[in-house]
Amino acid sequence: MRVRHVVCLVFYIAITSACNVSNEGSTSLSSSSCLRDGGPVTKKPPLPNFFKSFDLPKVFDIVPLISPLNLPQKFFWKKDSEFVVIRYPRCSQQLASHLKLDRDVSFEELKNYFYGDNCLASISPEISLHTLAVTNDPEYTNQTHLTSLHATEAYNFLYGPSGPTSQVTIAIIDSGVDIDHEDFSGNLWVNSNETAGNSVDDDHNGYVDDVNGYNFASNTANPRPQAWPAPNTGGESHGTHVAGLAAAKADNSKGIAGVMGKNIKIMSLNVFGATAGASTTNIINAIYYAIDNGADIINLSLGGYGVSESIFQALKNAAASGVMVFAAAGNDGSLLDDGHFILPASYAQSIMGVLSVGATDDNDGKIAWFSNYSSRYVEIASSGTHSGNNGLKSTLPGNSYGFKQGTSMATPVAAGVAAWAISYLKSLGVTPTPMLVEQFLQETSDTVPDLYGKVSRGQRLNLLSLVNKIGDCF
Repeated sequence: MRVRHVVCLVFYIAITSACNVSNEGSTSLSSSSCLRDGGPVTKKPPLPNFFKSFDLPKVFDIVPLISPLNLPQKFFWKKDSEFVVIRYPRCSQQLASHLKLDRDVSFEELKNYFYGDNCLASISPEISLHTLAVTNDPEYTNQTHLTSLHATEAYNFLYGPSGPTSQVTIAIIDSGVDIDHEDFSGNLWVNSNETAGNSVDDDHNGYVDDVNGYNFASNTANPRPQAWPAPNTGGESHGTHVAGLAAAKADNSKGIAGVMGKNIKIMSLNVFGATAGASTTNIINAIYYAIDNGADIINLSLGGYGVSESIFQALKNAAASGVMVFAAAGNDGSLLDDGHFILPASYAQSIMGVLSVGATDDNDGKIAWFSNYSSRYVEIASSGTHSGNNGLKSTLPGNSYGFKQGTSMATPVAAGVAAWAISYLKSLGVTPTPMLVEQFLQETSDTVPDLYGKVSRGQRLNLLSLVNKIGDCF
């Protein structure tokens, strides 16, 4: 189990220097000729100044909208307003907690409460995020996204004896994963420091019986999906579908193959529970759980509009800790810009090792009709639908399979490609830092003219090129 890395949370004045040192600069490659000019991106631009912070070693981030802090002197937060509160690790094992006001509270009172408690690192508005799906493996031929990635040409290397053998763990922060599914057998992450069913926190990580993951919404060790009520009934299958696209068992004569179908472990982190909305509190705790428990990749196929310093710091700490993050760009078919900012994907443009993912259509290779787009805030594209099939085929609860479409689907496809790269680099004795892997993904992507203005540099993932490039380098 990893030691928690919270360098960016400890003092606000150290945030910039600490995170920039971890995420920027030269790679560990022995020769810069492997990547064009050391890679297409070695430093991302800073975020716009969405919020004002007080000049103190803490972050009082209470602005719910993208606008300057310009509140009237008598501003009140209404009763039942909700916030996510981050405590320093010296004060609490669980970093994020939920605060709901039991009465109206003035701006000054809330500020005084925050600065009067030395254990509080940040306070942010609670934002509800949602899933981003539009609503010898026998189904391999129906996985059109593998063809669009040129994965079929690399099949033997991906899944054969000459392929990478180092294990990779992917954390699926979502609606839960059906860990009993036939196509996940052998591909589940197991917390070897925890004894199942003994109601004891054996590894002292703050979570009891967390053998395959955790349900942060219900605070239980069962990471499986929970039924959602109408009108969202069935939406709880989202996380299982996402997990299958990235990591369903390959070459097992069952169902489908994940992009990274071998040497991968699925860590199921349920942040939705029995509702269609996930709180930023649960998502933050899940991110730090993934960091602390050895994940190599975090998949976030969810989103909501707004800004949150607490989410931003969690993403920066993930990348600084060696965990790559993929976030879905959203399904409104609209332009993302400084005034239309989706959480968490829009933060990716300023953090090396965190990528926002747009969706393309396998049928014509163009941006999908539902996908948000931006030359700045959407950094890479991968398959998110096939118009002829109304989506990508993947796993569903109860040993079943079906189609879903969305940037939610494009994101685990991209994460699966990254998992393959991480495994290959590990096998070659190269440290797969999030920055290095992002550079390889961008360097080997296809430049698609139809994606100019829709995706940064018009880039669409190409797994075959990635295979060849890493092979050439090492």
